[in-house]
Amino acid sequence: MVSITPLIDVVFILLIFFMLVSQFSQWQKQVIPLSQQRSVDAQLVIEIKLLDHQLFEIDNQLLDYSQLTSSLMIDKNRPILLLPQSQIPLQHFINIKDKLSLLGITKISSEFETDEITKK
Repeated sequence: MVSITPLIDVVFILLIFFMLVSQFSQWQKQVIPLSQQRSVDAQLVIEIKLLDHQLFEIDNQLLDYSQLTSSLMIDKNRPILLLPQSQIPLQHFINIKDKLSLLGITKISSEFETDEITKK
């Protein structure tokens, strides 16, 4: 006679494993809405180039994060276009976008090629 008790244990272990794996895979998903063509006056848009973890460029001026936030706090209603330069880690891009949202800036869009951002 074959005992099915060990088989039930294996089934429960597999069930728990797949439940945990499915939870982790949901956490790794990040939706990044890409910019759409809109009729916005080009002079109103603030273009921010993401150069590396600490440097940004606006109108050919290099800024650090504190200088960037102080210059953006003047007018929160202007639309912002984030332009990540090549080899910018995806997490850095997402962090900057989140920090700008926390400042109360809501009109944020991005423009980049698919191979410009690396997953690190």
